[in-house]
Amino acid sequence: MRFCKKRQDLKAHKKFVEVGFGYTPPLLTVKRKRVQKKVLVRVFFFCLFFSVLKTDASPWRPKNVFRVTTSLPSRLIDSIMAQGNWNILFQESPFAEFQRQIAIANFFALRDDVRQADYYFEKARTTLEIIYASLRGNYNWPKNSNEITSTQNLPWGESRDTFEDYLLCRLQLKLEILFTGKKDGKDALQELEAHVSKIESQLSKPIVDKDASMASFVNFFGEGLKLRQKTLRGYHKAEQFAKLSDAQKNLLSDYWERRTIAFRILENIRYGNLGRALFLVRLVENNRKEKLDGLALARLYIRCGAFGDAKRVLEESLSKTEIKAAENFGDYLSHSQVLENIEAWLSSWKNAEEQATQAANHLQNLLNQSNTPREIFVDLRKAAYTERLRSFVFAYIGSGKCPSSADFVFDTDMEREWLLREAIFFERCNVPVGKNEWAHIKKGMDADEKLLFAYHRKENLPRVKANEVNLSVYIRARDNLQKALRVKDTKKLVKLLTDALDAKSKIDFAFAALDWGIWFSSDIEHDALKNLPSKINKGDAWRLFVALNRKYAQQIFKDAPWVFFSPEDAAYFSQNVTTSILDLPEAKISLKSEYTTDKNLYFTDSQISLAFESKGNTGILTLGEPYHVVNKIRTKETVFFGDVLGINDGTPQDAASFVPPLFFRCGECAAPSGANASRLVAPRVDSATRKIIAELSDNFSTTWNFSVESDCPQGGVNYEDSLFLTVNSNAAFPCNLNARKIIIEKNERVSAIQKAALLAMGFYPNSMLITYRVNISDSITIPFLYDFFQRVNRRQITSTEAFFEAKKRAEKSFSGEGHFLPLRNYETFH
Repeated sequence: MRFCKKRQDLKAHKKFVEVGFGYTPPLLTVKRKRVQKKVLVRVFFFCLFFSVLKTDASPWRPKNVFRVTTSLPSRLIDSIMAQGNWNILFQESPFAEFQRQIAIANFFALRDDVRQADYYFEKARTTLEIIYASLRGNYNWPKNSNEITSTQNLPWGESRDTFEDYLLCRLQLKLEILFTGKKDGKDALQELEAHVSKIESQLSKPIVDKDASMASFVNFFGEGLKLRQKTLRGYHKAEQFAKLSDAQKNLLSDYWERRTIAFRILENIRYGNLGRALFLVRLVENNRKEKLDGLALARLYIRCGAFGDAKRVLEESLSKTEIKAAENFGDYLSHSQVLENIEAWLSSWKNAEEQATQAANHLQNLLNQSNTPREIFVDLRKAAYTERLRSFVFAYIGSGKCPSSADFVFDTDMEREWLLREAIFFERCNVPVGKNEWAHIKKGMDADEKLLFAYHRKENLPRVKANEVNLSVYIRARDNLQKALRVKDTKKLVKLLTDALDAKSKIDFAFAALDWGIWFSSDIEHDALKNLPSKINKGDAWRLFVALNRKYAQQIFKDAPWVFFSPEDAAYFSQNVTTSILDLPEAKISLKSEYTTDKNLYFTDSQISLAFESKGNTGILTLGEPYHVVNKIRTKETVFFGDVLGINDGTPQDAASFVPPLFFRCGECAAPSGANASRLVAPRVDSATRKIIAELSDNFSTTWNFSVESDCPQGGVNYEDSLFLTVNSNAAFPCNLNARKIIIEKNERVSAIQKAALLAMGFYPNSMLITYRVNISDSITIPFLYDFFQRVNRRQITSTEAFFEAKKRAEKSFSGEGHFLPLRNYETFH
């Protein structure tokens, strides 16, 4: 459910052990090698990867409705034993039980169920201690394994080999725990180095002499941990890890090679190299699809922004018969709710409602079956209630349809957070909630819940400080803004409006409604804009326009490819979406705007146009109709925010125009070394566009048309440096893009992919954008662009200067000034 996690009952997962893995150290005695040859082949199972997550839930999100599974059902264990290589008939290794616990822990970690994973890692630790205790009697080892300072002190043969295997299992356990990401940077690195040093000391040789593949992973993992603790800004960390990642081979033949791929995926997501991460996820799926857990794979696709791939994987999993069994209802629910959340994120409310209704009906049918195990009946009933309520919320958001009063459950077996959300939603649908029900809900409310309740009932917000979660922060900022508007406090209005806009950009209203039934029916920020003073400080103006730009970006980046964006922006997108769709802890990221400008500012979207004319330390604000360009800003350099592509084409360009950064900027970022500085990328071009590109090719060392990830180079590295987007450009971008020069062909309808490219360009220095109308003839467009790129690429002059020179020359060559009015040039603001 959206506001709780599920108990994972995994009996029907016949691929369970394949998703997990069994690690048997490779250096065994000759005798054991013969006995276990078959076992080794069958025991190296595929485990995809852990998601690096924090364990604590966001304070305002409801806690788990289902009990934490502290032990798996015996029928599942029997199934694992029957399917896996733990069976005694195969002469199992003494470490088979340890590997089984690791496999189970891995499965839960794949599902982001960190508590369950921790439980089984702890069981694996205990199991390893028990194994040592049983072996030391056979081999006359000391009580404490650390007393064996060197394996050379042990007799050659079974005793020494078995102890070396034990040491590698100890190292493996440490690696698995560190891989979950609980400890970051310095602490994790120190633990790893200390553990490796101890193991190698006891082995009396480097790990590479015992297991070369494991040693390779340890080295790469250590380099990644070293990078985490460096005091570098996000972009430089992303660049450095990209080099580390691309230097690795894309191999999946053994377990530690697959773990290397896993770490590359997760760290690239961490730093925002989403093109590389997406390339590797698809590589793994294409080569190991039959071994993968669908939900884990979908969650990785979501974190890369590949929602189409995530939906495909989830729909395939939900179509299978085994997932619909009663004992697997938790697994079914996990898949269904993530799919519903994707539809909600994309505002496909009808699809989300249909999926939730289907899930509710399926769960209710399981409840009605006489053979449903009684031990899961309570959890199953709670899940059915939840899915039904979710379907009501989706229907209300999508079409305004309310359920009837008879659908109000208020089952006190449900957790308080669930009851609060149900009560808020039904009261919104004019279903009264009694005093007794509210009294029950209020017992034990935390600060955030009290704040939500007060906001819903339109009461004064409590003074008790709520946990600094995004929804609470926005409610308080919104309340402060409303109070200022009520008393007409214009002195504080700009700051309070900026605070509210910043807080608003960090939440998603659909999930605020889904989580708590909270709606924000009025656009208080728009009302505040109408009441702003006409004269404000230029620093306040800059922060206000940046906040408006982020609000605009929030509306369009949902269905745009994130590979356009800078690593820092992409990392922010990924963490923000992960919080919303996957119901995980909120990322605490500061989005400060630490600089200002003497230039004029202009913002426009479908609601308003706002202009700021800079005059010394202050300036004049002017509010206008959407896309209405205020005459005052035409005579000076202007920074354009919001829907730049919607600006009137007839606006004269007698001064330079700029595009600002979105979330983060990088004034010191240079083009990646070794990149081709004159490469044109034109995705999925049509025949008309090919003609333009062919004429421009003299200015570029390479022209290229890509469509699928197989066209990407090793690691999915960046393509430089110019991007050509036509009105028909498809949103499939499998590789990283690092375009510093963007050409956009537009008509009456501008696509989200073009808007995203525009928003992305403000991060980099020395970037530029040209827009032109699709109805300008090729006989004018081609010579103009050819002349422009000759000046930029060959003569190395600034884009603005090149634009005006090329435009002036074209106007002399072609009659009719009207041809060139739709041409616009923007450069990045730095």
